[in-house]
Amino acid sequence: WRGLAGGTPEEADPSFVVLAGQAFSAQGELSKLIHGLDYAYSGAVKVGGISSGVVPGGVFASSEGGECSDGDAVGLALTGDVEVQPIVAQGCRPVGGLYEVVEAKGNQVIKVAGVGEGAA
Repeated sequence: WRGLAGGTPEEADPSFVVLAGQAFSAQGELSKLIHGLDYAYSGAVKVGGISSGVVPGGVFASSEGGECSDGDAVGLALTGDVEVQPIVAQGCRPVGGLYEVVEAKGNQVIKVAGVGEGAA
């Protein structure tokens, strides 16, 4: 599991942000992913959600081949001087702005841009 997460050294105490498409969750894969992260990173904070609403079909993750899919999950491991404090919210109203990863190198996010109204 640590190898799959990539970019997180053994001594790091990461926090994870996981977003999944509805199809990924419906197939039971989201539960497997969270259980795997719990196994490998038992003390790590894990937050996230299932996409719906604004973008029909959900979260789209770009593969190495440049194809997009709504049946996947995307995750972000945060390490260093970062503290994640999870909260629980019911419903589908957005909590913040829309953002798009516009530049990535391998499994590292390099640049993020705001999209649409409400973006910071």
